[in-house]
Amino acid sequence: MIPLSIRSAYLAGPMRGIEEYNFPAFRAAAEALRRRNWEIFSPAERDESDDEAMREHAARRDSGDWSEALPFAYYMEHDLAAVCKMDAVIVLEGWEASQGARLEAVTAVEVGHPVFLFVPLATQSLSGRVLDHKLESVPAEYVREVFAARGALETHDIEPTYDAESEPNAARIEQGAMRRFESGATRNVDASKPDYEGFESPLVEWAFGAFMNQNRIQADGSVRDSDNWQKGIPFDSYAKSMKRHQHDVWLHHRGFGELAEEDLLTALCALRFNVNGYIHEVVKGMLQGDGLPVFLDEDLVSERMQAWGAKV
Repeated sequence: MIPLSIRSAYLAGPMRGIEEYNFPAFRAAAEALRRRNWEIFSPAERDESDDEAMREHAARRDSGDWSEALPFAYYMEHDLAAVCKMDAVIVLEGWEASQGARLEAVTAVEVGHPVFLFVPLATQSLSGRVLDHKLESVPAEYVREVFAARGALETHDIEPTYDAESEPNAARIEQGAMRRFESGATRNVDASKPDYEGFESPLVEWAFGAFMNQNRIQADGSVRDSDNWQKGIPFDSYAKSMKRHQHDVWLHHRGFGELAEEDLLTALCALRFNVNGYIHEVVKGMLQGDGLPVFLDEDLVSERMQAWGAKV
């Protein structure tokens, strides 16, 4: 929960090297925050009011060069002072890769201001209100760690990308199939490994877990095991239930939610349960010899099954 006393913020994020200096993202974030009564200082708006900066921007736009328009010191002279005057700093995604945003975030931390991450959303609350963003607290220790790992590293010659898996969190440069960290260490880049953390959402798991837990209570009052469904449910049962819940989702989507038997979130969670169960049964059959789809690596599956003491 953000204290009510914190109502003004400096907007920080990556600009240099991004088309249009990332101004569209700054504009969208500033507009969304102001709708929630934030007082926002946006460096993108400051640049747009500076004739000299905009002349340089225009010259680079015509050539497709989105490198820094004016000396870095020029921006910091204005921006760091603004950081100190506001109540907080709100960073855009990718801020770790920006020399200026790192300086702005660590300045905020050192003067005692909180730092928040602006996360764009395109979803709807249970009350029907459209949610266009959320703010996540960025711990001061994390800001200091990112700055210590990357500091004032110039981004003119390389394009570092923040790597949350490195220890410590440090800049890296991708070179072919290798990651090279500032410390000199290297690590293989393996795009074949599924990014389970990125593919899933903690909000989805939280809502689905609550739905599943509620439905563990049976008619006689007993509570079934959480993995009871994995014992096997017929495909027909999954398919018919899937269709019923999909129809409720469809009604909500088309604006006829009053005709649905369930609210939208319940219908979505129930639909997901049936999809999960159907996939579970399909994959079980495949592992028992029915053949694997092309997106599942047969060698990898065989290796893991052998590790589990099973036979493919």
